[in-house]
Amino acid sequence: MATKGLLHTIQEGHSIKEAVLSFTVTPQIQDPLSYKRLVEIGGALSESYHKFEPVKTVEVKMDINPVSTQYKTITDSGFKLIGFRNGQATNIIQGLNQPHSGVFTFNTVKYSRWHEFTPSVLNSAEIIAAFNPMYKALSFGLLFIDEFYFEDVGNYIPNELFNDKSKNLPQGIFDSAIMDYNLVMRRNKEGKVYQENLSIKIFDEGIKKIIRIIDNITFLIRPLNFIELLKNPILRSNLDFIHNENKSILIDILNPEVSSLIGL
Repeated sequence: MATKGLLHTIQEGHSIKEAVLSFTVTPQIQDPLSYKRLVEIGGALSESYHKFEPVKTVEVKMDINPVSTQYKTITDSGFKLIGFRNGQATNIIQGLNQPHSGVFTFNTVKYSRWHEFTPSVLNSAEIIAAFNPMYKALSFGLLFIDEFYFEDVGNYIPNELFNDKSKNLPQGIFDSAIMDYNLVMRRNKEGKVYQENLSIKIFDEGIKKIIRIIDNITFLIRPLNFIELLKNPILRSNLDFIHNENKSILIDILNPEVSSLIGL
């Protein structure tokens, strides 16, 4: 981890705890249990992902007369593929069904650098898309979770981390030791229209003061075959754009010394 006095980053050289690439598709994910084949011996993802987990959805229905509770479990609402390194989960592919669509997410909890993350997740996404080529993509998005902490809650000084001249922060963030701040923005920049959700959570975890910054940028698109989207160079260009916008938002909200500390 990198340090600045009592302030620490979650990783050495940067502050990214997790990065998640997501795609909303239509129709809903068909036969989620079939994706287990991808991690079985000889499966297309078996070298990188080692465990399959079904995702269960539990619906609860309550009857008023007579008073009773009924449970209905749906076992095929989604799936997880988990990759391990040194006994720890490092990469997760998840497919989840929503009421009228499905969502595929590609998550790394051991983010290193952008030029390593992008080809890895896009390669996994192409394998997922090819497994069942019927899906059309409706949107794609990229989420970064940056995390910092102070060694002791009593040593937390907001100005040590945040930029008091930021255009995206409320003044209250410098006056409160606990905060859950959310900002939703619809932006139009460089001819690109997208939605950005910024979340900042400040909370105590044991003796530590944790500051978690979540930035999620989403592009809505005309329905396009999932595989075609993944092979389109415009996707990579837009992902690079999102990556740079994430850097810009961090530069705005962080103390300049902290921005320098994490290489922005």
